[in-house]
Amino acid sequence: MLFIKDMLSKLLEFIKSKQAEVVLAIGVVLIAIIAFESGKISALRRFNDPLEIKYAPASPAGGPAAITNPDSGTKTNPQTSQSPQKLDLRVVASKNSTLYHFLWCSGAQKIKEENKITFATEQEAQSRGYELASNCRK
Repeated sequence: MLFIKDMLSKLLEFIKSKQAEVVLAIGVVLIAIIAFESGKISALRRFNDPLEIKYAPASPAGGPAAITNPDSGTKTNPQTSQSPQKLDLRVVASKNSTLYHFLWCSGAQKIKEENKITFATEQEAQSRGYELASNCRK
């Protein structure tokens, strides 16, 4: 208990001797806190727009509605605008490996052209003893 009283008396003596510097430091810290908080409040007010959720109208047939392009005013039907693309299911392997890759896999792009073996199907590569690379998915 005596130790605490001694420390408090030393602290009070230090504050009294350096009163101007202590008040200045406290003032600077308070101004910094006030400036930070006012900036935070103004930023929150600026971006405080209400969130609006708009639902697209359903088509009478029950499928997806036609989408209007705001730039041109034309309507497109989502089902007919994109025709399904056939995947190229050819696979490639290296002469120096027992692994095969689909053409879209990163490993397929890393094989040098002179070392590349191309198979028409995955089954053809498997029949010749090649296995699918672990980093490649169908």
